[in-house]
Amino acid sequence: MARKLFDTVTDAISVPHDSVFTHITSWNQWLNLDLNENLLFLILEDSPHYGNFPQEYDYWTEGQEPTIFQDIRNLALASPEKTIVFMLQGNHYHDGYFNLPNVRVGKWFTVPEDDLYAKLSPINDKNQQSKKIGIALNRQMRTHRLALCSLLYGLDLDNCCHISTGHLYKQLDKLPSRDFLDHNPWQYHDHNDHVKQIMCQGFDKMISNPDNLRFGDDNGNDIYLTEAGSDTVLDFDNVNNFGNNLRPLYRTSFVELVSNRLFCEPTINIDEKFIHTIYARNFPIMISSRGTVDLYRSFGFDMFDDIIDHSYDIIDNPIDRLYTAVSNNKHLLTNPVDTVRLWNQNQQRFDANLDFAKQRFHDKLKRLTLDESNRCLKDLLRHPL
Repeated sequence: MARKLFDTVTDAISVPHDSVFTHITSWNQWLNLDLNENLLFLILEDSPHYGNFPQEYDYWTEGQEPTIFQDIRNLALASPEKTIVFMLQGNHYHDGYFNLPNVRVGKWFTVPEDDLYAKLSPINDKNQQSKKIGIALNRQMRTHRLALCSLLYGLDLDNCCHISTGHLYKQLDKLPSRDFLDHNPWQYHDHNDHVKQIMCQGFDKMISNPDNLRFGDDNGNDIYLTEAGSDTVLDFDNVNNFGNNLRPLYRTSFVELVSNRLFCEPTINIDEKFIHTIYARNFPIMISSRGTVDLYRSFGFDMFDDIIDHSYDIIDNPIDRLYTAVSNNKHLLTNPVDTVRLWNQNQQRFDANLDFAKQRFHDKLKRLTLDESNRCLKDLLRHPL
């Protein structure tokens, strides 16, 4: 739907324009395009990167911004007659961020493959005898995911939570150290000493399990290890990956630690990972940027506030936010009888979230995107969208 939405907006623009719909991995390609018109309508279909990929945002260093922002600023300064309407996926920077009269910043609300999810069958056949009722799926071992997995192992929650560690073997190939702190650049204050020790112990425990260092089959495909020990090939089509590969894992889970792409960043991204937990009918604990829970709540999702302690969502410091998210909700993972009972008591609420996610959520994101386009292009449209 994202591309169709892009076409809808560009078709309504009343003046000659250049329009670019690009992914962060193709950023340099559009920079080399001939942009001849005085209006550039630019959509970035992903979160912008900080520094050279895969460098991540450093919460403890002031004055950072995505590297590509300098490209936008240079273009705007070099061509003051050109109006640049720059729209970013999700909930990002405010309209006046660049402080340049010819740059307008908007929000592009989309979910990848959102038009396909409505046809996806949810997980209805849960194993209510499951003792390992948590799930935390992690492929790319970004800093916060490595910290999350280490924390879960350090708290011995691997006994009650299925934890996939994705490309952990790549991290160790790049940096062959058993010391967690060599892999984690976060700055720990005195009050963080306890959680730091837990994660250091958990990291050592995690990499001592050979299954956590194996993520490819004989053909080089990425895999998940199922509870039965068989290999499930990872599909890079998100909808098919859920429908064909992740079902065995989701059938045994009732609580999900949702590892979003962003965590330390001062922005929020909307992605398929939250949609998966809705279709999996799991209680969600969001391992994500500050304010993510509130954003999804504002969209209209039931975040089960009476069951899950989401107080972590207002915590700035990434270390404190991560530890609070896990420790304050640990009981949901360690008490399967109580959690499954709560899950059974709240079927109508899971149904309501699922019903909302199938179509109305995407309609809402579309409407929000069109409203943002109306605002950013208000003097440049044939008619309001």
